[in-house]
Amino acid sequence: MSYDYATLVSAIILASLAAGTAQTYTLTRGWFAFYVDAAQELVQARDRSLDALRQGDAPPADDIELLTNVFVKPHRYIIRWLRGLLAWTVWVTICALLVTIQIAILRWAAVSKPDPNPHLAKVSFFAAASVVALLVAEAIIRGFARAVTDALSFWKQLKNIASDAHDEALFEVVRARVAPEPAPASDPAAAPDS
Repeated sequence: MSYDYATLVSAIILASLAAGTAQTYTLTRGWFAFYVDAAQELVQARDRSLDALRQGDAPPADDIELLTNVFVKPHRYIIRWLRGLLAWTVWVTICALLVTIQIAILRWAAVSKPDPNPHLAKVSFFAAASVVALLVAEAIIRGFARAVTDALSFWKQLKNIASDAHDEALFEVVRARVAPEPAPASDPAAAPDS
């Protein structure tokens, strides 16, 4: 390993570490925000239901459905929790690995005449290359997932439009606007002689 190589790999590692730290922060914030929002929604639904019962009224159906789903279908929360935990764990592990390698590179550079240390060079190369590849792959996968989600949403909207088009009155209005207008009748007397 040379000083130039150590500088280059350090720059890549630090940039990747910045991206990984930002990703970890975003995942942590989103992970907790989901549960804070869900908890607030559940508390509000419970409070509205209890108020309705105290007043002798039936609790709102939406609130009862929400409260029931928490107990009957908790997998929504558990799956989201596990997915968030997995993504968070991956990024925390990557950041810890990058910090460890960066410290080793700094320790190597701190010696006045360091040995070549090919093992550190190899490890730092594979770590930097892997993290950059992961960042690119994650961007591609997120972009693809977003495109698929948007496409499915678009097709669902089109399906709703198509099912509404079966309504006869609406279908007639659409047909009248789409149908070509009849050509004006030509006057045989005005036709030019050939």
